[in-house]
Amino acid sequence: MKTKLWTSRKFIFRRFFLFVILFSILSQCRNSPIAAPEKKTIRLGYTLHTQISRKNFSATYWQKVFSAYTHIAATGYCVRGDGRMQNPEISPLFLQGIREKSIHYLPLVNFCSTADGKKLLQSEEYVRVFRENVRILLEKPYTAGIHLDFEYLPPEFSPHYIRFLKKITPEIRKSHKSLSAAVFPPVDFNPQLSGFHDLVKMEPYLDFVVIMTYDYKSGSTKPVPVTRIDWAQKNIEYTLKIMPAEKILLGIPAYGYYWKKSSHSRNVILEKNLDFYKKTHRAKRDPSGCVQLTSGKGNGYLADPTTRQLMRNLAAQYSLGGWAMWRLGFEKF
Repeated sequence: MKTKLWTSRKFIFRRFFLFVILFSILSQCRNSPIAAPEKKTIRLGYTLHTQISRKNFSATYWQKVFSAYTHIAATGYCVRGDGRMQNPEISPLFLQGIREKSIHYLPLVNFCSTADGKKLLQSEEYVRVFRENVRILLEKPYTAGIHLDFEYLPPEFSPHYIRFLKKITPEIRKSHKSLSAAVFPPVDFNPQLSGFHDLVKMEPYLDFVVIMTYDYKSGSTKPVPVTRIDWAQKNIEYTLKIMPAEKILLGIPAYGYYWKKSSHSRNVILEKNLDFYKKTHRAKRDPSGCVQLTSGKGNGYLADPTTRQLMRNLAAQYSLGGWAMWRLGFEKF
């Protein structure tokens, strides 16, 4: 009888002891902060296809790029009005590098001309041809998706663009790869250009968009900054009313423009040439965030490393999906 009683007490004691331990563990878990999953910010760099060709590939330069970016979108995928697409030649060393560094490679598809764009978007037959070419392109193991850069069509072609997206999206989804697009800024930009990109209707078909917040006051004959921080902020806040932050990438320039006093024409100036201009010009930080260059010969504005950092900070402030820089080769590493 005593043995049974003692055994019973031991059983109760063990249960009580296990309960105390379990309660202690649960209390610690409840009081400890739960680590949120790490957000992966997209760092996209645009490049010309000539930079990744066998002839021009620079291993030293691209090792730096691979360390700084998660995505690379390359030009050279020009689509004609009949849906046929040109594919650029790519260096095997580049393909090896993106594989080893787990870089997402996105073919940047644009129209060969505005006439080709109009012809393609208005033809179901030619869209089917394009969709087949996309399917073949997505079968290549190094492609992570398709990045559309359809520009310079008038606003009345926007419905055709939406129908186009609706038709090609199933092919993209079936491949489990991404579909993205570059779009003009919807705020304080030429409506004849931005009107083609109907963000409200485009959003359901795209994994992300790049708002090209550069070429501010495009075509101006007077010196103006290539971008403005306050302008970029307005476009972010507007776009956030249409789509979630994780689907928005902020477009960042690594260049600027220079206007000679002897003419109204402008020339492109690059970030990597800033030291050269500083020798002959007065350089100061403009309220836009760009560097203003002034001399007796002319004036210019350049988006330098500080400008880029200010824009990256802005993207982080609004918890955007990331940022995209136009373009690789302009910057100064």
